[in-house]
Parts: sequence; C-alpha cells; structure tokens
Amino acid sequence: MEDPIEKVQWNKYKQLFPDRYLDRSYFDDFKDRMVTENLDILDIGGGVDGSLSSSQAMKNNAWILDPFIYNTPIPRGYTGKISKIEDGGLYDLIIMRGSFNYLVPLEIMGLKKYLKPAGKIIFNTFINPSEIFRPYFINKKFTGYEKTTYIPDSTKENGVIWHYLIPEKGKIIEHRFFYYCHNWIKSLFNGMAIQNKKDKNTAIYVIQHTFEETKI
Repeated sequence: MEDPIEKVQWNKYKQLFPDRYLDRSYFDDFKDRMVTENLDILDIGGGVDGSLSSSQAMKNNAWILDPFIYNTPIPRGYTGKISKIEDGGLYDLIIMRGSFNYLVPLEIMGLKKYLKPAGKIIFNTFINPSEIFRPYFINKKFTGYEKTTYIPDSTKENGVIWHYLIPEKGKIIEHRFFYYCHNWIKSLFNGMAIQNKKDKNTAIYVIQHTFEETKI
C-alpha cells in the first residue's frame, strides 16, 4: 500500500506551501533596514531564492546555507553556497527568516562563533506554540487544510510542532520543527546581548556580542 504521507520537497516550497508564508512580514521590513552595503552576510535557511533580493545580495558578500535545498543554482546576486557553517568565515550579519526553529540547540549555541565582534544575528520565531486547523491557499486558490500538533517536552516549556498540509488532491505533506520559549532562547545565547520585539504571535530577535541598541 502506498504511503499517504510524504516529506516536504523543499526545492518546491513556493509551489507547495500556503500563500501566507510567502507574504511580506514585519521581519522583512526589519531585515531590509539591517542589510546595508559591503557586509559579510550568512543567510541560513533562505531556500531556493534566498532571503535577500538580488540587489541586496549584490551590494554585499552574501552566502547561503540551507541543507534542505540541493541541486539548485546559487540565488541571484549571492556570492555562493556553503554546506556547513564551518566552511564559511566570520559575518557581520547572520539572518534566519523563518528558519530558526529548524535548528537544534547545539547548532544555535554555535552561531556566535561565526560573528564578527560587531556582528549581529537576526531571526524571527513564534511566541506561542498554538495548534491550528485552517484552510490554506496557493496562488489565492483553495488547496486544502493546514494542521499543526504540538508535543511539549519534559520541561513543558519547549517542544516539537508537527505540521501537516492536507491537500484536496495528492499526498499529505508532513514535517516538524521546534518551539523554544523566550527563557530557553536567552540560555542558548548565554553571554550575548539580546533584544527582542513582539509583533502579534511573532518575536523578532537581535543577538550581539556587546549591546548596541538596534531599532526593531
């Protein structure tokens, strides 16, 4: 019997995932303010096209690291791809647009080693691990239903979220990611200066070696 569930084909993210995940967000506006010129930038989890526009990437030394993407060209304007963070250098800016929750704690704790002294890590994450069941749309057309299930860990503060896309036609698409509470995020970046701002159910973080106020 054929398995009715399949894993995400990340190379086809734009074709498979709801429109709402591609919409411009407050984090995108913030990211654009942070990306100036002549910076060494690492884009973690930026997908096939990257989190930067081609013009932004061309004005900087921009690299992309996304282990879920394979056999695709380097995003337009980017300098290149790396397959492991240790293959790169030190960065002025590390960006995680919607990808922070796919990293395990050891990966998160290791990021600060790759920041320049005045460098910054910026990312967005969700505040509450709510469970959902709602219709989803691709290219503004009803496609099916989106569902999440939250499984807390032994601490009851963090956990795993299972995400399902249940299309009218075709297989269910399943994947998972992590939920980290604010106190846990602070502990993962122990010794670093942390700023954050809440926007609805999203939190935007700025992580630095030393505090320098950043308007979020």
